[in-house]
Amino acid sequence: ALLACDHEIRRLRVELEVTGTVGRQQASALEAARLHAAGADLSAEEAKKERVRLRALLEHTTREQHEEALFATESATAEAVRLRQRIEGHRSEVHGLRQVLATQEALWTEVRCTMPCTASAAEFLRDPGSPAALLVSGPLPLAPGGPAPVRIPVLALRWGPHLTLNTTPSWKALRASGVYATFHQLQTGATPPEELELTVCCAEGRWFCTREEEGNRFAALLMFQVLHRDQPVFATCRVSTVHALLGVSEAELSAHAGLGIRSVGALWRTPPLDDEDFLRAFLHESPLRERFEEFLYQQRRGRVQEALQEEARRDPFSAWLPLPAAAAAAQAPPPATVPAPWPAPVPAPAPAPARRQRTAV
Repeated sequence: ALLACDHEIRRLRVELEVTGTVGRQQASALEAARLHAAGADLSAEEAKKERVRLRALLEHTTREQHEEALFATESATAEAVRLRQRIEGHRSEVHGLRQVLATQEALWTEVRCTMPCTASAAEFLRDPGSPAALLVSGPLPLAPGGPAPVRIPVLALRWGPHLTLNTTPSWKALRASGVYATFHQLQTGATPPEELELTVCCAEGRWFCTREEEGNRFAALLMFQVLHRDQPVFATCRVSTVHALLGVSEAELSAHAGLGIRSVGALWRTPPLDDEDFLRAFLHESPLRERFEEFLYQQRRGRVQEALQEEARRDPFSAWLPLPAAAAAAQAPPPATVPAPWPAPVPAPAPAPARRQRTAV
């Protein structure tokens, strides 16, 4: 019986321990469940608060982005309007430029049609690769005869400062080196334009003729170019340094265009009405001037003799009774044929001898 009781007590003790262990496990599980439920409630509350905060932040961010987008849209609209106005202004400007360019192109086409020589001169002046431009841009080559000559359009050249020209059609102007003689040789083909050589220099992008003695050639080439507008006339030019213009100040050189020249030393402005005066002016500086003056003297003397003879035919009595002044004039030797300086006044013919009063017989 004691063993049975002891065994029962042990069994009950084991059951009690098992029951206590199970109870403790259940209590732990309940505590864990309670803690989990409490944590879940806390997480839900925090999640709710976080959701509210995030919603408020989202609304604030959305509001700011909306305002920024609205401001950007307004700015973009204003910029688009400004750019559209600017484009319209540029379009009007481009349209005006196109009209101006069309007018200039039509004008340039007319210039090329009416005066191709002018277009050739302009192209030469704008061409940096021409032989003349290359010769000026670099140092002049040291050659025995100087730099090689180049061909330059006549219309691209200018008159140098202080150059003048005498345009009077005189004996000297019609001789071999005169302006009109040179022009006639060019016009008839006896002298090609390339055979006329000029000395030029380049200053500030402009080409000047520098020598006074070559003015007749340059003038003849310009006159020949005027009569041949269909093709450019080129002159053979020797390029010298700008030291040829050292006597000209910088301000004077800048103000000097060189597109025209003054006529100085002219013997007359309008042609003399009397043929003898015209021939006297034409023979200025001519070796025939003295012979011409002697010829004129003989012509005047012959006219005086003819006048005396005519008077004698009309009044034969006065021919036998000459006046003392007329007799002295008839016996006087002829004057020396010294050429009178220009303009020489034409001497008036000698007056006819005065008639004597007839006495009645």
